[in-house]
Amino acid sequence: MILVSDFDGTLKRQDVTKKDLQAIEEFRRQGHIFAIATGRPFHFLQQGLSRYHVPSDFIIATNGGLIKNKEVIFLSKISYDTMMNLAMFLAQYEDSELIVSNGLDYSHPIQQISDLEQARGIPGLQETFFNEASIIHATVDMYSSLIDEQSSREFQDIDFLYNTYGAGVIDVVQKGVSKSAAISKVFIEELNYQKSDIYVIGNSLNDLDMIRDFKGFAVSDCDEKLLEYTSAIFPDVSTCIEYLLSLN
Repeated sequence: MILVSDFDGTLKRQDVTKKDLQAIEEFRRQGHIFAIATGRPFHFLQQGLSRYHVPSDFIIATNGGLIKNKEVIFLSKISYDTMMNLAMFLAQYEDSELIVSNGLDYSHPIQQISDLEQARGIPGLQETFFNEASIIHATVDMYSSLIDEQSSREFQDIDFLYNTYGAGVIDVVQKGVSKSAAISKVFIEELNYQKSDIYVIGNSLNDLDMIRDFKGFAVSDCDEKLLEYTSAIFPDVSTCIEYLLSLN
């Protein structure tokens, strides 16, 4: 059995509780796999996991753009030209900030076009591509405009995910990248698990695809748009794990 959990707002609510940690340890002790799927880059997630001593077998970072256990298994790529087009489009929104990532680290906020060139100097970032980005201080209207401009602005190779946890963030990923696609890639295509072996839990719109595509659960204060696709609602991850272990 595999459980894939979102981090912010799902596993980490106010905090990651001792009850959550004990449940994860028991789940893994019984031979099951516990994985994290997050919008965060890897090193930013690792700070949170280390702070709470959260054990995990796999990490899916940047909304599916990076898959890692001991080594990086998959890393998606967005071209520099595409990111430049996006930065130029966002220049009309004075309050917005673009933060780019190589999948491991964030850059400083891109407030001017010239900042994007400097961002290629963040540790480990290859000059020819980015892994993902986040648009800060975003609005629903901005999100709608980006969707409308996907063809005319040469955004055909990226997707936009409006993250409703910590409102005002649009995550930018390579076309076809998602938490669901990453779960399929690592567990079904690479490790040959059955789809019926995989359970997921989340809270926000960037969890919608995995909740819809697998046996999906949500936490009790989730975005209401998830409710149509969830099999059950739990107050926290530990209660979800208790339910899964009872199935055996």
